[in-house]
Amino acid sequence: MEFNNDIVEKYRAITSKAYMTLDEAIVLSRQIAADHANVGIDLVIGVPNGALLPTAVVASTLDVPCRFITVRRKGSAIKQRLVRHGWLKRLVSAWYEIPILNYPLELVMQRMSRLADDAPPDDLGLDGHARILIVDDSLETGQSLARVVEIVREQAPAAEVSTAVIAVGRAVPEAERLARADYHIASTMQHFPWSANSPWYESYQQWLADHDLLRHQV
Repeated sequence: MEFNNDIVEKYRAITSKAYMTLDEAIVLSRQIAADHANVGIDLVIGVPNGALLPTAVVASTLDVPCRFITVRRKGSAIKQRLVRHGWLKRLVSAWYEIPILNYPLELVMQRMSRLADDAPPDDLGLDGHARILIVDDSLETGQSLARVVEIVREQAPAAEVSTAVIAVGRAVPEAERLARADYHIASTMQHFPWSANSPWYESYQQWLADHDLLRHQV
């Protein structure tokens, strides 16, 4: 698949929530890599589940290794049940299309995304890396990103750490976020291919299988 600048410009200008295709997600991930190509990134770290594809694509494009740091959210189990039960998935998709229900549903999803108590991971062997890029699909509350940045800085205190996401949401004001993204493309949250209500969810799962990434899914 060739690079398509029209897709990048579409998401830079987008002001509403859209269903991002799998190909679009790959193009946007390649754009992240292109915009970090000349800064000496030597390791890419992703936050499952949302950043499995972006992290792999960015690392592959930059020709550097990648790793994943999992931070568990309180709603993870609920979201996994949603994916397994088709009728629940269809119901949530329908709710998103009703303006009066959209905002309350966003608040519920934010509450579900709060971090569960988690122990710091074992030594990830980050020492020796000079410039580390942490990738996630989106930034809303900033809880996951803040936790991963904390872990990376604890384990690689001498490294220069930067963060990149595809989209930044609007539901949480900048001043209330626990982390900031040094780089983003879209200024509106999107329905990613890995979202439970995405029509490209099954294609995304196959992409993970083809790239040996299913084992990192939580």
